[in-house]
This record gives sequence, C-alpha cells and structure tokens, in this order.
Amino acid sequence: MEHHDTFAFLLPFFMLCFSLMFLAARRVDDGASLFWGLGFLSAALGFVFSLVVGGLHPLLQSLIANGLFYGGFFFYSHALLIHFRASTIVVPRLLTALAFIVVATMLLAAGDLRSHLAVSDLGCAAIGCMALASVVRRPERPADLAIMLAFGATLIETVARVGVLLFQTTAADPLSVDSFLGSNYAFLMQIMASIFGFLLGLAALATVVTDIIERHQGLAERDPLTELLNRRGFERAVLGVSGSGCILVCDIDHFKGVNDRHGHAAGDRILRDVAAQLAAALPARTLIARFGGEEFVAYLPKTDLEVAGRLAKEACRAIADASFVTGEGTTIAITASFGLAPELRGAASIHEAIAHADACLYLAKTGGRNRVVIHGLAGIIDRNEIFQTDLALQHG
Repeated sequence: MEHHDTFAFLLPFFMLCFSLMFLAARRVDDGASLFWGLGFLSAALGFVFSLVVGGLHPLLQSLIANGLFYGGFFFYSHALLIHFRASTIVVPRLLTALAFIVVATMLLAAGDLRSHLAVSDLGCAAIGCMALASVVRRPERPADLAIMLAFGATLIETVARVGVLLFQTTAADPLSVDSFLGSNYAFLMQIMASIFGFLLGLAALATVVTDIIERHQGLAERDPLTELLNRRGFERAVLGVSGSGCILVCDIDHFKGVNDRHGHAAGDRILRDVAAQLAAALPARTLIARFGGEEFVAYLPKTDLEVAGRLAKEACRAIADASFVTGEGTTIAITASFGLAPELRGAASIHEAIAHADACLYLAKTGGRNRVVIHGLAGIIDRNEIFQTDLALQHG
C-alpha cells in the first residue's frame, strides 16, 4: 500500500536525525554519544538499504541489510555499557552477532524466509539483552532508569514482533510471509517499532545531555590546579551530607616567600603536593576544597571533635615531614597551620563553623605556625587554653 511505503521512510528519517544530534554532541561529550550516533546511523542505513536497493542477489542484499541492523544494535548496546561504565564485552557480542547472521543467511539460502526474519530479529535482541543484563543494577538517576526502560522496551518489542510473525504466518505457505509483510497488521508493527525507536532516541539523548551538564557542572565546581573542590562545589557538597561533623581550615605557612624565592610554577607545584598530602592524611569520605590562594578547607562528616583533632594533627605532621621539590629540583621544607571547629547542621552553621575555624587558624598563625588550634564546643577558648590544647595535640 502507498501509505505503507510513505511511512516506511519516516523511521530511517528520524533515526538519521537522532544520529546527527548524537554525533554533534560528540564534540562536547567523551562518553556514549558517539556510539548512540553510530547505532542510529547504522539502523537508518539498514532501513534505507532494504527500501531502495534492488537488483542484488537476495543473499547478498540480506547479508548487507542484516549487517547494518546488527551494527545498530551492537552500537546501541555498546553505548549503554559505556554510559554505565560496565565491561563492554565486545568479543561475546561480536561472536553472538556473527552466529545469528550465519544462521539467518543459511535459512534464507534454504528458502525459509519466515525463519530468516525471526532469527534476524532474535539475534538483534540477544545482543541488546547481553548489554542490559550487565547494567540492570546500575541506574542511579532518573535519566539512567529512563534509558534502561526504553532499551528494555525496545528489546521486548523486537521479540514480540517475532512472535507476531510466527503466529500470523506458516512455514508451509511461503507466500503468507509476503502477504503478512504487506498487511495492515504488519504496518501496525512498523508503527510500534517507530514509536519504541523514537522513545529510545529520546531517552538516550536525555542521558547524554545529563552527562554533559553534570560534567560541566563538575568542572565549574573544581579547582583546576589541585583538582579539589572549589568554594562553590564545597558548599553544595556539604549541604548534601547528613549529620554533623567538623570543619578544618589549613593555610600553608610563608607561602608568599616560596613564590618570591622559587617562582609561581614552584608555588603551584607546592599547592598540588599539599593538596595530595591532605587527601592522603584525611579519611576518604572527607570533602576537601581549595578556597583560594594557599588556603584549604576540609569537612569531616560524622566526626567528633576529638577524632578530628587527631586527624588534623596527623595532617599537620605529614606536611611538615614531607619533602617538597620545586621545578628546579630544589628540596624545601613546608609547614601549614590549622584551625578546627565543630559544625552543627544547617546552612548557617557551616558558614559559622568556617568562621570559627578561620579564627583558630589566625591564632595558630600568630602563635608560631605549624600547629593545630581547636575551637571548643563551649565557644571561643581563651588564648592560653587554645595553645595548651594545641600543645597536647602536637605532643600526644
């Protein structure tokens, strides 16, 4: 029917549109967009080839069309695996595709078009199922769940199409296959395939856009020199942590002198090395940020003041004991001063805790540097008590 033929070109058209969008997104996305684009391009070419190419030997035409469709599902599944950072299982998927292509081609050579069509679709579904089974427990965001549901629905629709084909045709009457393929029921199945393909494209596009936004948001919330959080990223991350903890402020001692004597390149290297020392000395769950210049701020979640004090002392000693090498190969000694304060939950509390820790940092600087000063739970401790606390931390 004429309207069947007209509609048949819509599916490869929007697949080509999706392909162009994904390939364009490849310029700003280093994830799965390339393979989504290749998948939709391969599937679009498969549909176009089946519709417009004639005059070839049936086996050759089938082999090329099947290769394009299998390529589409192979790239779809590859994109899904990359998106969820799962093993890409390339060899098993390739071997599965080759096995189904060989069987489908042999069936066509034997004149069994019905089984050929069924095996071809089942092979595509098998490749997709291998990928879906590898990532079924990995969704964390709504976009992740959407792509899994859309991908799974596409596979179910593919298998259902095989069931309808086998139910509506008989192996004994080869003409019934041709009759079925030109029927209104087959046209309805084509519409369903177009709908599910369109939903898959939208869901995949949503994951790519989400990944791009999160990647750029991450770059905006990271200090490019040390790769720690910056102030903006730190404040957002802290508000997402439940419970109370402690704020630790660290400032490198005499850092201006390092820049003046050894140059800013050496200063940058010292900043990176101190950031690494802090990350190594503090627990993995600690949120560490560079607030600017030579000042670092760390949030120790669910950590009481006594434990945080010991950790701060260890970080202070680790920096003092480390050897820092400038770009010229010169080894220099670096120390840092620390201010520590407890934090109670709430948007205002975190800024108040940072202010208290900053006040302690100032006292650590004026009190001789290379030390930890703690803000007591009862409020600002007088100067002598602070230094007594500091000495107790330094000398055990």
